[in-house]
Amino acid sequence: MQKKQSHYANRYIIYDSAVVGEINEHIFNPESHQEKGSLMGQALGRGTTYFIDVNGTQCVLRHYCRGGMVAKLLRDQYIWAGIQSTRAWREWDLLEHMLKMGLPAPAPVAAQVVRKGFYYCADLITRRIEDTQVLSAILQLSSIPEEIWQKIGATIKRFHSAGIYHADLNAQNILINSDNQVFLIDFDKGCLRNPHTSWQHQNLKRLLRSLKKSQQIFTAFHFSEQDWQALMDGYQNS
Repeated sequence: MQKKQSHYANRYIIYDSAVVGEINEHIFNPESHQEKGSLMGQALGRGTTYFIDVNGTQCVLRHYCRGGMVAKLLRDQYIWAGIQSTRAWREWDLLEHMLKMGLPAPAPVAAQVVRKGFYYCADLITRRIEDTQVLSAILQLSSIPEEIWQKIGATIKRFHSAGIYHADLNAQNILINSDNQVFLIDFDKGCLRNPHTSWQHQNLKRLLRSLKKSQQIFTAFHFSEQDWQALMDGYQNS
C-alpha cells in the first residue's frame, strides 16, 4: 500500500495511490463512474453500495448513512469532532491494521470526509472480495456443511484473538467464496479492544440473534441449533 492524504477547502481524502493513482473527488461520485463506464453494479441496503472499477481493480463504494429514527433528520450527516474521529477515517485505520495482520477483510482503497460546519458526510472505497456470496443469501437457498460453519467460527475467532471488534456482526457481513474461505466485511464503528476481556461473547450473541431473526423473516432459511454448535466448535477449537 502507498498511503497518501489530501486536504483542500473542506474536503479530506486518504487513499492508496498504488490503486488510485492521482486522486480527485469524482472517484466517490457514482454518477461520474456511470458516465465513464466504470460503474459495474449496485446493491441496496441502508444506503446504496456501488461496485466500481478503479484502474482495473474491482472496488466497492459506500456512502455513510445513518440508521434508526435519527436517519429521518440527519440521513448522512455526523457531528464533526476532528478528522481522526470521523467514521471513514476510523474504518480506514482499522482496515489498514487488519490488512497488515493478514486478516480476511476488505483492503481500504480511498476514504473521503467533507466537512459542513458542525457536521460532515463521508464515503469509503474498499477492494471488492470477488467470487463470494453473502452468508444470509446462501442460507436462503440451501444448508451448508458442518465444516463451513466451523470455518466461520474459526474465522471470527481470528478477529477476536487480534482484538478486532465488529460492531455489526451478522449474516449479511459474512462472505464465503467458492473455495469455502470466509471473510468479514463492513467494519463501520468497529474498533480494537483488549482480546483478554469478555466482549467476544456478546459479539457472538449478536450474530446468533441475526441468524434467528432471519429465520423469522424468510420463508426458507437453512439454519439450526446444530449449525450454531458447529460454528462454536470451530470458534473454540481454533
